[in-house]
Amino acid sequence: MGDTKNIFKRAVYEFQLPPALIAKYPNEPRDLSRLLVLNRNNGSIEGKIFTDIKDFLEPGDALVINETKVMPARLSGVKASGARVEILLLRQEAPDIWEALVKPARRLKTGSTVKFPPGPVQAEILEEMEQDGGRR
Repeated sequence: MGDTKNIFKRAVYEFQLPPALIAKYPNEPRDLSRLLVLNRNNGSIEGKIFTDIKDFLEPGDALVINETKVMPARLSGVKASGARVEILLLRQEAPDIWEALVKPARRLKTGSTVKFPPGPVQAEILEEMEQDGGRR
């Protein structure tokens, strides 16, 4: 088996995806969604549709269903220095407290503030979390 040391690090899964390939809305019917198939024997990659998944499952395989919903909560802001930052809200913990991922994380330390023009809304970084880029 390959190196599993870093499989839980988000950076392992980051890659550039052309904006034209990012779906804005789900397919209807949903089972016509695209399915990317990697042949582990020869490394080939093949495009299929989700209904083809039955052709790749064998007895004893586990199929994990992810039913999470995407919350449209990507915010663009600016630091006091004028540098642009991006904040992705993940989970609301209290009325005014959110767990979030921020970019660039290394520049948003505890106590930093981010403004969201054109309005008076701003956020303060309360805590740096263990998760790469995670902030409260």
